[in-house]
Amino acid sequence: LLIALLITGVISYKFIMPKIMGHFAPPMPTTHVETLVLKLQPGSESWQAMGTVKAAQDIIVSSEVSGTIEKLNIANGSQVNQSDVLITIRHQDIAANLQRDEAALQQKELFYQRLQKLIPKHAISDEAVSEAKSAYQQAKAAVNADRALLDKYIIRAPFKGQIGLWQADIGQLVQPGAPLVTLTAMT
Repeated sequence: LLIALLITGVISYKFIMPKIMGHFAPPMPTTHVETLVLKLQPGSESWQAMGTVKAAQDIIVSSEVSGTIEKLNIANGSQVNQSDVLITIRHQDIAANLQRDEAALQQKELFYQRLQKLIPKHAISDEAVSEAKSAYQQAKAAVNADRALLDKYIIRAPFKGQIGLWQADIGQLVQPGAPLVTLTAMT
């Protein structure tokens, strides 16, 4: 009998007690769960940076001579190639000097060539030929000097690039070294 009572007590404790205790125990809190369906979408990345960009070449073009600007072959932002004429400074007097010196050169060259033909015939002195040769070389040097000076009145792009700000206008008197235009190599 004692064993039967003991078995009945254990069974009732295991099955009946949780039901009785469930009425007196506080309820378990409910948990709220949210679910999201994830889907792969293209995104956009954005970067911000601060810095300085330096051109490969960036110069201020100026004149080597003083004179009045006759032509501007530039526009802000325009692209130019190496040796393109940017600015022309009035140079008619230099061009006239060049023509005069070219004519003198031609005349002295012909005279020198005539005298050289007379040397084998002993019809001319070596001194006269030497003077003619010297006059011919001087005339040639004068023509080269005129061409070099004329080149200073025609301002060309030293490299391929983009025109920036310019500080020159047609009719303006420019001085040597005065800034005329900026040129930037974009490569």
